[in-house]
Amino acid sequence: MMESKGYRLHWLLLLVTPATGTELLLLTKCRPGMVIDGWLMSEKLDGVRAYWDGSRLLSRQGNPFAVPDWFIQELPPFELDGELWIARGQFEQTLAIVSRNYPDPAWRHITCRVFEVPHASGGLLTRLHKLEAYLKEHPLEHVSVIPQSVCRDTAHLMEKLDAVVAAGGEGLVLRESGSPYETGRSRQAAQFSLA
Repeated sequence: MMESKGYRLHWLLLLVTPATGTELLLLTKCRPGMVIDGWLMSEKLDGVRAYWDGSRLLSRQGNPFAVPDWFIQELPPFELDGELWIARGQFEQTLAIVSRNYPDPAWRHITCRVFEVPHASGGLLTRLHKLEAYLKEHPLEHVSVIPQSVCRDTAHLMEKLDAVVAAGGEGLVLRESGSPYETGRSRQAAQFSLA
């Protein structure tokens, strides 16, 4: 754990196994003293975790969302991992909409913000580029890749965290840019957030 400017920062890793049998990344504690220079960083969104298996949109527990057909009909034939999200500070509203057992018209407010293309080859940016290329050919207003930027050092990380928190955000996610996709426990993903 690091402390700076009154923030208690927790290093976390990702791991989950949905009912589908596919392992994904989910948050757990990480080792201190990690060198993060050159890693990719992005905002950690306060949304609802969603996994697209190529044909179904599932919760992190593997339960299918009652999603309108229009939301999924043009999604790619490959896996996506991300957040169902409306905006900062709108977690409860997002959860209320996506938790209903019918495809509520309020899904029009929901976007799918993608942070991983599971089982694709290459480093994180290469994997995310697979979705970006698909979206160029099949534009979807409600689907986008979460922007990634290169972390120069801890000072840069803290500057970015300050900006995200000041704007009402939850924190940051760091990913080792060159690591291949992994399932289970990975030392290549970390989260910084307020304690």
